[in-house]
Amino acid sequence: MILASQLRRIVVLLLICFVPFLSHARVIELEGPGDSPEARFVQAVLERAYQRIGYEVVYRHVPLARSFIEADKGRLDGLRARIAHVADKYEGLVKVPFVLFDFKLVILADTRLCGECHVSELADLAVARGFEGFTVFRAHTALSANVLEVTHFQQALNLLKEQKVQAAVMSEPLIPDDLAGYGKHWVRRTLAVYPDFHYVNERFAHLVPALTQTLNALETEGVLHALRLQYAIPAPAQSYPQSRTDLIAP
Repeated sequence: MILASQLRRIVVLLLICFVPFLSHARVIELEGPGDSPEARFVQAVLERAYQRIGYEVVYRHVPLARSFIEADKGRLDGLRARIAHVADKYEGLVKVPFVLFDFKLVILADTRLCGECHVSELADLAVARGFEGFTVFRAHTALSANVLEVTHFQQALNLLKEQKVQAAVMSEPLIPDDLAGYGKHWVRRTLAVYPDFHYVNERFAHLVPALTQTLNALETEGVLHALRLQYAIPAPAQSYPQSRTDLIAP
């Protein structure tokens, strides 16, 4: 009886010690999730990488412009994928130095309103507030257009449909699948190509070496190649020009 009582006491003490750790699993909260092929690819990559280092990825929907602030202040643990220039503006974010995919900045334009619709000649355009890819492009390009900032990419697209602006700026994954259905007057132009990286809040800077090593291992093992095939994501380029302007896409 004494031995049984002692064993029960030991079990209770072990539960007291370990239950708090079991009930507080290590979690990384990112903005999202997204449903474009690029978003699903990034989510699949990050979930595998974090799982290997003992973390579970969870998501919280946050508007684009707000997501940078939330992650910078530590109210989000990180951002799924952003261009390289983000850390220059938000000191609380740390870049994981591994290119996830190539981000394409594009415009959709109505030739009835702007002729050939070269970006340098546009009178106006619409873009989602907080779209850092366009912010960087604009800083390195002479633009005379009046820029109308809206809360969501769909609003920019709607303004273009209603012919209230000459063009809408967005990332390539957001281009409507039925673009041809909007008429022969619509054109698409690639403005710039930037590599996209994963970011963590500075509280998790200690994870960056392990994440980088794990992402490289996933590349070497062929896991990323398989995911690229699954989601039809091209492998990133080896070198990146600062921007490529007015390249007419088919």
